[in-house]
Amino acid sequence: MIEAQSRPLVSADGGIVSRRIFTDEAIYELERDRIFRQCWTFLGHDSMIPKAGDFISNYIGEDPVILWRGSSGQPRVFLNTCIHRGNKLCLFDSGHAPALTCSYHGWTFNNEGQLTGVPFEKAAYPEGIERGSRGLVTAKVATYGGLIFASWDPSVPSLDDYLGEMRWWLDKFLCFDDFGGMTYLPSAQKYRMPGNWKLTADNFIGDFYHVPIAHASFMRLFGAGDNRYEPNPMGSFSFLCEPAHGIGAVGTHDGQFQQDMHIAQYMGPDAQEWVKARDAKRKERLADAAKADGFIAGATFPNMTFQGVGAFEGELIAVAHPRGPLAHEVWQWLLFERDAPASVRRYAAAWTARRQSANGLVGEEDGENFERIAETARAPMTPELTFDYTMRGYTADRETWNVHGLPGEPSRAHFSETNQRGFYRYWAKQMGLEGQAAA
Repeated sequence: MIEAQSRPLVSADGGIVSRRIFTDEAIYELERDRIFRQCWTFLGHDSMIPKAGDFISNYIGEDPVILWRGSSGQPRVFLNTCIHRGNKLCLFDSGHAPALTCSYHGWTFNNEGQLTGVPFEKAAYPEGIERGSRGLVTAKVATYGGLIFASWDPSVPSLDDYLGEMRWWLDKFLCFDDFGGMTYLPSAQKYRMPGNWKLTADNFIGDFYHVPIAHASFMRLFGAGDNRYEPNPMGSFSFLCEPAHGIGAVGTHDGQFQQDMHIAQYMGPDAQEWVKARDAKRKERLADAAKADGFIAGATFPNMTFQGVGAFEGELIAVAHPRGPLAHEVWQWLLFERDAPASVRRYAAAWTARRQSANGLVGEEDGENFERIAETARAPMTPELTFDYTMRGYTADRETWNVHGLPGEPSRAHFSETNQRGFYRYWAKQMGLEGQAAA
């Protein structure tokens, strides 16, 4: 039971969020129903299951699922449990199979989720067994630009409506057909993180204030100075996209292009031509909008995150899977343009491992901070405290910002918490806790 107290759990307009929503068991149980049963969850990319019968294992919240390309050619998502006695059906991270057989009693299901085999059927069920009602539990599935999402709620809004303004950003930086389209570089990296799943979502949707502090050693190592954070009409900016998605550290100058060319000169002519061709296509896709030259990170509600800085990093997509109120798992995949030079793809894979991974320079620093947050979250006084999201940043020069044609509510990337306020406002609405009091 969520006990009523004096202060609201979430006051998004006031920038105050109770710490209870990151620790409370009852709130977490409510999330399992109202967030992870009723929202769209990202599960994979078309390139992960290119042929009928290809599958990967994943999760919707804490529900294990199979993302499986059906014989019809359409991606299907099934709860990873045998309908007979509840055994886990698929025991592999990925693979190819026209059907899967339960290791307990041998019931078999095809890639459309239908029950197709029952051992000793005539002896066990002399009057026959009705197979039609004994198929796998099936989720609703929709795709956008190769990204595959699923939801347990049959009445969930269309994926297009749900993604809202974020579709524009996905079209321009992730879901395009240039250079053969995007494909993933096998395979997933998975690691456990301390703290509530919302810490990672919060971090990616708009927390760039922490970057020069938490990642100071990384910034010094790779030559990024504090001057890049000074207010500038060319950015960088963050954008809150309805209903509760965000993207940030978007520059509208050619700084990223210049940095990419600097790297390319050490890799040879193929890399230099790649950078020039990629930059030309990016400007073509942006048409009349401000020439956004990339972004650092973004997120779609509730728990999909992505990074995409420059021509040598690809698009790192991840999901923060909840594992109780005080832990979560990060599963991440690296996508890259299919026709990119092999040298560039190798560089991207190595760079990702060094930067955003379980033992990467950036990922490890975030994990250490989350661990300390989780430690203090268990203290008896913690439920009475709040997180502060009141930062609004320097806006006096807002009329000069080079953000024309870029959808979403803009803000100063490193000095604003607009995106986080939007995230928690929608979280409270989806949870039915608007105005609900906190400890």
